[in-house]
Amino acid sequence: SAVALASLALVAVCFHLGRTQRIYRDRPASELTARLDAILSGAAGIRTNPRTAAMLADLRDVATSATQSGRAVAILPDCAAWWIQSPQRNPLPLLWDNEVELPTAALRLRAIKAIASQRGHLTILVTRFETDSLAGTPVPLKPRYPATQFVRTHWRRVGQSPFFELYE
Repeated sequence: SAVALASLALVAVCFHLGRTQRIYRDRPASELTARLDAILSGAAGIRTNPRTAAMLADLRDVATSATQSGRAVAILPDCAAWWIQSPQRNPLPLLWDNEVELPTAALRLRAIKAIASQRGHLTILVTRFETDSLAGTPVPLKPRYPATQFVRTHWRRVGQSPFFELYE
């Protein structure tokens, strides 16, 4: 029982340190210096690393610009949280272009057909980097996302921002 108590104490200490010092997919808590309330409504009190904050500000600016031109906006392969506060509904039948949300060929084909059917009415923002790498060294987006690859190979790239490529 002494070993079990010691193990439990060690797990509790490690859990506490991990929970307070290591933020999931972000920098250590002491490096979360960028406030999100100026970027996202409802984000008062939330801080992140400066690069992630810059990506979210870029997303806000690019999406706003695209919708002001009269086009709906879609975002690939992820950024699902954007739709929580967006004035526009997500025009795609997916939030993430990955093997979890699109595990079968039929679902991948359905997503690609939905994207293709909106050509001419939609601006698709494709992240330039793997979003889970933004807290460290940004890694260019890998070609492992089927719907995103469809857009990159069949749609015309019309612009680029620091964090996104724009396709129409």
